[in-house]
Amino acid sequence: MKKLLLFTFLFATANCRLFAQNNCMETGMNLRGFNLWQREYEQAMVDVMKSCLLWSTQNNNSTSPGNTNVLTSISLDADGYPLSLPVTVAGQTQPQVVATTMLNNINGQYPSGEYVMLYDGTGTFQLGGDAAVTSTTPGRVAFNVATPSNAGIFLKILTSSAADHVRNIRVLMPGTEFTYQTQPFNQAFLDKIAPFSVLRFTSWTFTNGNDLVTWESRRKPSYYTQGTYATSSPHAGCAYEHIIQLGNITQKDIWINVPAQADTNYIREMAIFFRDSLNTNSKIYLEYSNELWNPVMWFEQNWVNTNGPASLPNLAQKYAYFADRVFDIWASVFGASFSNRVVRVAACQNGNPWVGQQVMNYLSANGGADALSPAAYIDLRPYYYDSLDILGAGATPADVIRLTRKSFAELKTVFAGNKATANTYNLPLIYYEGGQHLVPEGGMAHPYNQAMFDAQIDTAMYNVYHELLSPNFSVY
Repeated sequence: MKKLLLFTFLFATANCRLFAQNNCMETGMNLRGFNLWQREYEQAMVDVMKSCLLWSTQNNNSTSPGNTNVLTSISLDADGYPLSLPVTVAGQTQPQVVATTMLNNINGQYPSGEYVMLYDGTGTFQLGGDAAVTSTTPGRVAFNVATPSNAGIFLKILTSSAADHVRNIRVLMPGTEFTYQTQPFNQAFLDKIAPFSVLRFTSWTFTNGNDLVTWESRRKPSYYTQGTYATSSPHAGCAYEHIIQLGNITQKDIWINVPAQADTNYIREMAIFFRDSLNTNSKIYLEYSNELWNPVMWFEQNWVNTNGPASLPNLAQKYAYFADRVFDIWASVFGASFSNRVVRVAACQNGNPWVGQQVMNYLSANGGADALSPAAYIDLRPYYYDSLDILGAGATPADVIRLTRKSFAELKTVFAGNKATANTYNLPLIYYEGGQHLVPEGGMAHPYNQAMFDAQIDTAMYNVYHELLSPNFSVY
């Protein structure tokens, strides 16, 4: 198996395209979750309603406040659409309607032109922000975006018939009305991901904080938004159907994460779904949850610690227990094709090789794994911030790069710990995230901040990345 490094997010670095084409190790990309703040090349789908903000409730007149926060008082269908509007809600002086926003707060970095909103049902709408309505017929509203701005596209459902409520709203990018069903993905997005061999969907599926337990409660493709918002309930992310669509259209390998609390039936049905729906040319990198060693993942950590076997001595081995459970269920579903189609990923911590040792101690005695997976970030060692503090506003991008290279040399010894574990169990290393991670100390304002920002787009940073991705990098 080739060595593989996945960059942090799609927007992380434009130079990834060059690395993926110029004699470097195989590279993949973590995709940013669906949300209204995505710029044009981050918008995965031509239907921008897929990434709209969660419904807000508003008074039905034009002077309503931003959000009256009474959505729980409005009856919704299984796909999140109100069963009728407007609705009289106790405590509110006016009838309530719902509204959402798309392509907002991205400085107008989305396409201009004529958009089309299609919908089923009977109702009326208000469009605003950058949208100017040009025609309205039942089931179809056309509107023009002449000059995209930070306002984005605002949509309010003013009325929705109880006998035939508004549903299945699609807001389509210019020129896609007659092709969105056969080509649902935005060409600018497809062009951006073209160089990468593997796509990781951790953020698409809201893995961090995902509280799904049953297969029936998963996000469906017909749900009004596929957005990954912390206030959504359940914390479900986008539908697996969209992941499979992208894999089938691009023929790329995919990396998926099973929710931490998923029950046995969920895991089995998920395996059946991917086995039967994803093309057989695309490998599936299979991982249980994400970064369970990380204190930020306290929700998942608590669940694993509470529900894992009491006989296991630590969190790392309890993580391995649940990962092994996922691997076994998927293997039983895939049968003889499992080893050819699925890569079992054992995740570990780059800065603490003990985690990987504990994980593999358990897995090697049970079902095993196919790859060990830490991260591969380049950051500044804490003591190098002192050098930048001394330089202050006089610091240059070259100073930051010099200190980054010194840190990188030291980090190689950290990387080597997981390499030794991988060698012990004859496993390849697959880096689930990586790249530069240069941030001002404490994330605060410092006199050297501008030099640090400039270093990230300096041509010298290309050379640092090239070394990180080089097949000759000795740690790999």
